[in-house]
Amino acid sequence: MSGAKVSNGRAVAAGSRNAGRLPEESNRTPAGRDRGQCRWSGVLVLLLAILFGLAPAPRQVSGQREATPNYSGPRAGQSRGIPGTSVEFSQRVKEIKEYIQAFAKTSVVPGISVAVQAGDEFTWSEGFGVSDLNSGRPITPHTRFRIGSVSKALTAAALGLLLEERKVDLDADVRKYVPEFPPKGDPITLRHLAGHRSGIRHYRGNEVLNDRPYKSVLEALTIFAKDPLVAKPGTTHSYSTYGYTLLSAAMERAAGVSFLTLMREKVLRPLQMTETEPEIGGRRLPDQATGYEQGTNGKAEVVPRTDLSPIWAGGGFVSTTGDLLKFARAHLDGRFLRPETLDLLWTVQTTKDGTRTPSAFGWQVARTPKGRRLLVSGGNSIGGTVVMFVVPEEKVVLVFMTNMGSAPIRGVPMGALRILLGEDRPPAMEMM
Repeated sequence: MSGAKVSNGRAVAAGSRNAGRLPEESNRTPAGRDRGQCRWSGVLVLLLAILFGLAPAPRQVSGQREATPNYSGPRAGQSRGIPGTSVEFSQRVKEIKEYIQAFAKTSVVPGISVAVQAGDEFTWSEGFGVSDLNSGRPITPHTRFRIGSVSKALTAAALGLLLEERKVDLDADVRKYVPEFPPKGDPITLRHLAGHRSGIRHYRGNEVLNDRPYKSVLEALTIFAKDPLVAKPGTTHSYSTYGYTLLSAAMERAAGVSFLTLMREKVLRPLQMTETEPEIGGRRLPDQATGYEQGTNGKAEVVPRTDLSPIWAGGGFVSTTGDLLKFARAHLDGRFLRPETLDLLWTVQTTKDGTRTPSAFGWQVARTPKGRRLLVSGGNSIGGTVVMFVVPEEKVVLVFMTNMGSAPIRGVPMGALRILLGEDRPPAMEMM
């Protein structure tokens, strides 16, 4: 099985696809709530939950209990390292499947899609559960999900390419590119925006449930352009999806094309990410999973349709595990971005006083106890939870997607990665 590519437990031809459109989901608010009562945890909270298993306990109703995932792999003291043969890789895949299936048996999460890479030769992807509870349509490796803030990693890659072409200056005032944006006292640079140190605010009130289409990135700036900064630029880490909206406005001005055209020409087409698109006008894409959240009764409930046009750069793309695997692998083969560009994207930022922040450009950086560098990009959107792990020195990638926002997945993605890495316990992560 050298060079093995496995999908849903069997070999598949590259580019094969299950075409078709999912049934339109209801555009209602989950039962028992109005829009103002929908709660969505922040991306940093999501990442802490994934890395440390700190997610809040899932809601339970009488007679229901979340299973604790288990698997048939090694126990303490039996670490094995990265799989080096097809036989070893197949065994790891078997263990990951058992682990996820044990979780999925009693989990409220409707569907999960997973894809992994180990080294240059071995890849595997598979779907678990359903993309739509009403139709029972199964999850496949080609099922599309909202990827939330993983969109920031895509945007950061395009920013890196513009930097290589000398079309942007990271330390220039953003108003050099977007003079329409009102001055805020101290200059806000592209570096500030990409690393969440700009002081631009994040969502407020019900904005995350926006259903209004915006015609352009510049029009989307009107949501927050007149608001005061939450802090002076560069002085503190303040996570902001709107900061990426402003960043994308600067990028399209520097490139001379619209942001979406820039993404298609620089990232999606070159990497053959044919299943990745921006979600426009709340329109469901072919093979896109229905989005859910966990309701007050503990069951999955359809989320309201929302419009992602104000946040394309920071949270507006739809993709598959296979496409994100392509994206991550492109960062490892040296043909997409230069090494010095990757170093920039994967270096955590610091504030003016030298305090290290949690964020690089579109990624977070961690290390396992064994010293492996770990790149993390996580997304929590209305109707989807996604995490992408990259262990660059080992050329290991794991992409984990669900069609539930704020999904109670706890440390399951990290547990799957731990199996792939051959570690005997879910590693306690140490943020760099």
